[in-house]
Amino acid sequence: MRLPCVILSLVAALGVFAEEPADAVRALSAQLADDDAGKRDAAEAALLKLGAPARPAIEAARDAEKDPEAKARLVRVLESFDKPLWLASLAEGTKAAEVLGRPLMVIFDPVPERWANPLATDPRASESSGRKLKNAIDENVPVRSWLSGHFATAYLSAEPDIPVLEFPQAEGTGGAIVLFISPKLGVRHLLRGWWSAERFRKEGERALEFLAADETKLADVRAVARKEIAKELAANPHPPIGGRHSPEACSEVACILPRLLQCYDTGDTVLGKTGDEALKILHGER
Repeated sequence: MRLPCVILSLVAALGVFAEEPADAVRALSAQLADDDAGKRDAAEAALLKLGAPARPAIEAARDAEKDPEAKARLVRVLESFDKPLWLASLAEGTKAAEVLGRPLMVIFDPVPERWANPLATDPRASESSGRKLKNAIDENVPVRSWLSGHFATAYLSAEPDIPVLEFPQAEGTGGAIVLFISPKLGVRHLLRGWWSAERFRKEGERALEFLAADETKLADVRAVARKEIAKELAANPHPPIGGRHSPEACSEVACILPRLLQCYDTGDTVLGKTGDEALKILHGER
């Protein structure tokens, strides 16, 4: 099967980068002025994959570049370093994770991008839980920088046969599925619904601990995280819910944390599964 051009370029670029960042950047920068638009696009994608360690070499290439389009592409690469590169399929995300030597974080959105809440007058109010989480990450500079430095990332949008609408309000609501995956060992953590960027990062850091854990110790490490969440919950007694606030709309810590613990219970059912297997279990055939 033929790999996407961006992945082939990534493999080639990282092979050069293993020797000298400046050599890789020099070769790819020259390709930015190629007559073939596909080669220019592939070179830009490969430069982006080199990441922040190549920043000094890319800045030098930008300063020396005479070709307007090549210079513009180098500027765009530099501006994009602190943003996750959201790949559009599990296959591309998995291949990028393998090449980069990183785990994969996937957001699966059950609501196709072309469908929005027709009752909402504010476009942001019509966001699905998956897009709401993705936007929360993209708009938080420290979190998106942390994410892009630790994970390959993918954002998948469902294509169900019938329209699906959702009204995610408080953290932990909505149908989004977030998977933290080891290319070799499978799923190691799961979240459901949307979460604030800060809560997402906290769980992402726990996911890194789960990903690093020996297979025989994974259950113990996850149990420690559960105890930490339970302790935080005990320190935040549940406020009375009445009137206009339904349990689904409650954004108090005492409402959010039980949803988070439920994510751990659900996650236990897909540990070790591939991304495709987990999504089939959690969302059905896609």
